[in-house]
Amino acid sequence: MLTYRTNHPVSRAQFIALLQKTS
Repeated sequence: MLTYRTNHPVSRAQFIALLQKTS
């Protein structure tokens, strides 16, 4: 998963957004 986020920086932003949405 770490590699996936590294290859796709955009996914990182979406991942953070998802965390905030879930919070």
